[in-house]
Amino acid sequence: MASRFTFLLERYLENKASEAERLELMQLLSSGQFEEQIKQSIAERLRVEMQADPVVQDDVLLANNAYDRAQQIVDRILSQERPEAEVVPLHPATSPKRWWFAAAAAAAILSAASYILWMTPQAVEHQFTAKNPVHTVWEEVNQGTAQRWVMLDDSTRVTLQPGAHLIYPIHFSTAKREVYLTGEAFFEVTKDPSRPFFVYSKTLVTEVVGTSFRVRADNTLQGSEVAVVTGKVSVAQNEEDKNLLQRLMPGRRKVMLTPNHRAVYQRETEELVVKLVEKPLPLAADHVKTNAFRFHSASLALVLRDLSYAYGIEIVAQNARINQCTFTGDLSETDDLYTRLELICQSIGASYVVRDAKILITGNGC
Repeated sequence: MASRFTFLLERYLENKASEAERLELMQLLSSGQFEEQIKQSIAERLRVEMQADPVVQDDVLLANNAYDRAQQIVDRILSQERPEAEVVPLHPATSPKRWWFAAAAAAAILSAASYILWMTPQAVEHQFTAKNPVHTVWEEVNQGTAQRWVMLDDSTRVTLQPGAHLIYPIHFSTAKREVYLTGEAFFEVTKDPSRPFFVYSKTLVTEVVGTSFRVRADNTLQGSEVAVVTGKVSVAQNEEDKNLLQRLMPGRRKVMLTPNHRAVYQRETEELVVKLVEKPLPLAADHVKTNAFRFHSASLALVLRDLSYAYGIEIVAQNARINQCTFTGDLSETDDLYTRLELICQSIGASYVVRDAKILITGNGC
């Protein structure tokens, strides 16, 4: 049976397997009898891929880590539930999870970039710089304790926090503007609709035309995040940091952000989650001046509507009775959203809770 499995696997990897041979291979995979052989196959491909990468040339890493990483891939497959789309097993006695293992294991073996899941930041950085001729790329590292400013070719201004590392071309291409970031930085991007601006990190890709936003590209377990100050920003997971297996896994891959919102990449779930920034600010000073936030016997529905419009944040009442309450007070003395909400809630005996990108007013109502 083992020799038959080896024969079918080789046929499959060489793309020579017939439909009947493919089905037979899937049945053998789903039986769970050949997990060790799967690990060996994945490990060998990991070793070959790492050996070919000019950044990863550590003999100990190549010799000892390939099998361990293959074990991690298999463990990861076995820990996953089936995808939302139901997969019908070929054999009635095969468990659903085993069938998912069969399909995912085959995908992992075929992936030419499986090892990217554990690539070092230096390896990902190498991929970015390899896209540009060496003489056109510049690096800026903030090794001090204060902020450092960098002006790019298109007049985009970047504020680097201590420890941040920015790689950028001396001259951007005519099609798009691309930079690579490790650490934390604030970007004030010059508008140019014909050339979108991309900020790459190990886990995220941020795309804008012209806006201001903060990126924290954290290569530790804390994860990475993008927070928007003005304009709209598209944030996606960096697919170059993922192998084929990971791309098959369920999870949120791309989000659109507006001011006062941030996208947080959670490493444990490999998902993008939209949350509010820590200190939301009014979207426009003019709006704060014209709408002074002085209310007299105003319905809470009206007050919450004005706050929601001013900050671009969804603020809703838990039930209709809360909207029937009235509020009298002066909220113009502060721009702090949460201070304003505290004053409102105190006046009607309510409270508020932040749930990801939404603020919920809770209480019995009036």
